[in-house]
Amino acid sequence: MRLYTVHATPDDLILVREKVSLVAMIAPLPWLLWHRCWIAALAYLGLLVVVGLLAPAAAGAWIGLGVHLLIGVSAQDIRRWTLARQGRPIVAVVAGSDRETALFRLLSARPDLARGLR
Repeated sequence: MRLYTVHATPDDLILVREKVSLVAMIAPLPWLLWHRCWIAALAYLGLLVVVGLLAPAAAGAWIGLGVHLLIGVSAQDIRRWTLARQGRPIVAVVAGSDRETALFRLLSARPDLARGLR
């Protein structure tokens, strides 16, 4: 079973799966921008600048690798934080074998969330 957090807006439900993101680990900046995590993207760029200016080349490469690993592991948490900042708090946690099953289980347990969906 996979776990999803559910973020509600008046006309939409966003399900965010709990997982490690390999794409975010390999290419953090495009992943952050794709998911509209603007503050996290700016923080990532700022960290790269600081590490580039202050750390020697070899140490900077290791620090950069560590930052990439950290972003990949916590990518979905960054998305949840961004959604909460945008006024889309977590309203439920649901499990399912895939996204559709999780959505079905959610709407079966919480029919009030189906209101306003297209």
